[in-house]
Amino acid sequence: MQNPYSLILVAVIFISSCHKENLQSNTNCTDFLENWDIQISEYNPGIQKQNDIFFPSDQIGYSVGNAGSIMRTINGGTSWEVIQHYYLPEEGINKLAPTKAILKSVYFINDSIGFAGGQGEDYGIKSITDAVLLSTTNKGISWTKQYLAGIREINDLYFTDSKNGLGLFTVNTSQTTSQLQVQMTSNAGHTWQKVNLPITKIKSRYFTITDTKVILIGEEAGQPVLLTSHDYGISWDYMPLPEENCNQIYFINDEYGFATCGLLFYPERTYKTSDGGTSWHLTNTPYNSYSTIHFSSLLQGFIINPKFELIQNGIEPFEEIQYFDVYQTSDGGENWRTSKISSNCNFTGINFAPSNNTFYTLGYTANKFFIK
Repeated sequence: MQNPYSLILVAVIFISSCHKENLQSNTNCTDFLENWDIQISEYNPGIQKQNDIFFPSDQIGYSVGNAGSIMRTINGGTSWEVIQHYYLPEEGINKLAPTKAILKSVYFINDSIGFAGGQGEDYGIKSITDAVLLSTTNKGISWTKQYLAGIREINDLYFTDSKNGLGLFTVNTSQTTSQLQVQMTSNAGHTWQKVNLPITKIKSRYFTITDTKVILIGEEAGQPVLLTSHDYGISWDYMPLPEENCNQIYFINDEYGFATCGLLFYPERTYKTSDGGTSWHLTNTPYNSYSTIHFSSLLQGFIINPKFELIQNGIEPFEEIQYFDVYQTSDGGENWRTSKISSNCNFTGINFAPSNNTFYTLGYTANKFFIK
């Protein structure tokens, strides 16, 4: 699923060689993309940071975040309600909350049956539980909790039905070391088994899901690779990536996708594939590790990049958003129309696309993008 991202200084850097057309300036946060409308809604300001979002249908969506927080929308993102929380400023601690753990991933099979997972529950120095996995069968009204032995963190979840699923886990290998593993369940998460992969290291923190593939970035014999499965994680193949430091991938469908590569604090380069990752070519697409990106078709797409300035406040410098660069293409990324929008437009955070024609971001506000 689409991944949440952090806001750091590297987001300042973008590919400056892209073709630009019709440079525009726009401070309107709801009408800056051609052919798209944007609906912005507020939610409980006391809710903790949200880390993942998922829509099992057009109207029903869920998000999970810090301090065991879970939100739900039943009207396509027009409004959001907090359905589970460990702490809210106006209420204090909720002792009936299913967990106080930081939740990192949510996945629903349908409107009612879903799973959420994250870190362990922190009870003080050297007292942290194994990773928490929650499951619900009644639209998140109540949750069953279990701890996954030996698992430090559930980074991502993907289920094909109510019983069968994949987890991308951080697994303890000693008291001080860990590694990423793919594990599989066939009994709704009650037990998990390690999946044997043909590579030495996983580098992705989340699954990329296309029509028929599950995709990860990995490493084999010191070389970067694209790891893919066509049978929901039972068997895997891999192929080379174009550079050593490929940080993030985005696929429009099974065959067409982008990879952004480069070291932090250096310009990233973007590559495109039209054959599922068998071959890659350098492109002028202004995609970086911290972009918000969505394509509604092979030709139509947009990218929103936050631009930062390092602020010196006399104690410790911090990055502050100055504005957003917006890019829109109608020819598959060969050319881009560019504009700027105000930093007051809250398009940072997590995102998810339940369909080609609908796209959500969730940060300081909940934002729904939909084709006019």
